[in-house]
Amino acid sequence: MKASINDINVLLGIKAIEATSYLRNAGWKSVLIKDRFSLWQNTKEGEEFEILLPLDLSLKDYGSRMGQLLDTLMIFEGRPKLQVFHDIQSTSADLIRIRAEHDSFVDGTVRLNSGVALVTHARDLILAAACSAVERKQFYHSRKPAGATEYLDKVRLGQTEHGSYIVTIHSPVQPVLRTDPLLFPMEEKMPFERVVTTTLMKAISATKSAAEKSATTGDLKPFLDAVPEGLSANFCDAIVGLYEETDASRIHVGISWSPNRHLSDQSIKNIVVLSSDTVPIIKEASQLLWESTPKDDFELKGFVVVLKRATLSAPGQITLNTFIDDAPRKVQIGLSKEDYQKAIDAHEGNQIVRCVGELKKSGRVYALENPRGFTVFEENSH
Repeated sequence: MKASINDINVLLGIKAIEATSYLRNAGWKSVLIKDRFSLWQNTKEGEEFEILLPLDLSLKDYGSRMGQLLDTLMIFEGRPKLQVFHDIQSTSADLIRIRAEHDSFVDGTVRLNSGVALVTHARDLILAAACSAVERKQFYHSRKPAGATEYLDKVRLGQTEHGSYIVTIHSPVQPVLRTDPLLFPMEEKMPFERVVTTTLMKAISATKSAAEKSATTGDLKPFLDAVPEGLSANFCDAIVGLYEETDASRIHVGISWSPNRHLSDQSIKNIVVLSSDTVPIIKEASQLLWESTPKDDFELKGFVVVLKRATLSAPGQITLNTFIDDAPRKVQIGLSKEDYQKAIDAHEGNQIVRCVGELKKSGRVYALENPRGFTVFEENSH
């Protein structure tokens, strides 16, 4: 990868319009514009820098000029050339970098299973942030908000980068066209894609802060307080998965904001580092957040093991033997007189029943509220 950045075909792939946008938004000034090139200048610590940017791909020295551009920006910004290259190519997208740090990853390779897990849980992290961008909740059930799943279809997986092991994710950002504020006064509306990426960085910062506070206080409140920032049980699960399935010692989540659109909230951190010692706290918090959140439209299937009602004509309550998250659980369900009679028949016939409702947990007790669609399966359990 390091050698390929100097390949002439790679350099020819840098678009002049993307390089122009990058330089303009990075504070460089265009001092001369011709048909086939433009001259840019900037100053750092009293030293002047110049870049001659080719505008015509047919120029014989187009590739070498783009190589010089990368060399100058690498020195000016104090960043690896490969990162600068990817950022130029990503002027139309927020570039998210999720880095797993481990001694065995330093050569830029990773175990196949760990690599798959890293990409999978990176996706889960982005999806959780997208869900929070639609609506802040402690937990998102299997049916995710439509806006979040539609956004995920637009996100692109970029090439991996050196530096332990880095997965890059391109989140598209539509450009903003400036108008004369005196002639066209209007408030700039943040596109949903940018809402997702700002939510991602706020949530990862809030997760780190909540883990540090909860380690001191010993309670869940810091995590509950972080829900408005985009934290959720799903978000926590993705972080835990990044650690447990890659054996990483630290996880870095960073972002390079697309210059297509100004970042209004300058308090958002561009990189957050989570260490492995926070994982047990985040994992416990995720479980507690899950348990304390009602699950809408939750489907249960199981056997009736307890029947209870005050009189023969009254509604009743049953207890269902079922599975929740692959673990055996008992769930209490209040039923109408008609459905209660179905439950009696199912219990006597050792038949499976099905019901949908809002699953809640109080202490160690599960209950399905607002039950609907109570059905007895005709086939015998045997």
